Amino acid sequence: MPGDIVECGVLNGGSILLAAMALIHFGDTSRRLYLYDTFNGMPRPDDIDKRWDGISALPTWESFTTRGQPWGYGGTIDVVREVLRKSEYPQDQFIFMPGMVEDTLPNACHASISLLRLDTDFYKSTLHELVHLYPLLESRGILIIDDYGIFQGARKATDEYIAEADLKVFLSRVDENVRLIVKP
Repeated sequence: MPGDIVECGVLNGGSILLAAMALIHFGDTSRRLYLYDTFNGMPRPDDIDKRWDGISALPTWESFTTRGQPWGYGGTIDVVREVLRKSEYPQDQFIFMPGMVEDTLPNACHASISLLRLDTDFYKSTLHELVHLYPLLESRGILIIDDYGIFQGARKATDEYIAEADLKVFLSRVDENVRLIVKP
């Protein structure tokens, strides 16, 4: 199946490292791997962004901010690059897209996507990613929504997008947090 590998919300780069190592294992080093992240922590959550139990994500964000450490800060681009060097995947195939996805996604030029992983936790970013990237996902491509079961905003964005686009998909439960769709 053709297509780029795209991850929104990279943290330390572990998931994209796994994808790169799997591609090497299967003898494919031709794909571009896109990494969308602020590389500076999570943005301030909106009112809709609550944990699974209805508790706002804002107090957690504020507690990190008060201590001077952004919530969800995994590392700088340099830290993630160092992690990805361990894969021996061609370094020029890793495309870093720093900034808020709401700013960086409209500027991306993906012809097609084979694997799309969304891990930005919140409503606004998840909906934006789905609107801009799901249409580019190849038939039989995989969509992973990392935060569906833990953040109400990510769940609402996913459910709204599926309903508004009238998608006929099966949302498979991987675990309490993760959901997966194989695009028809």
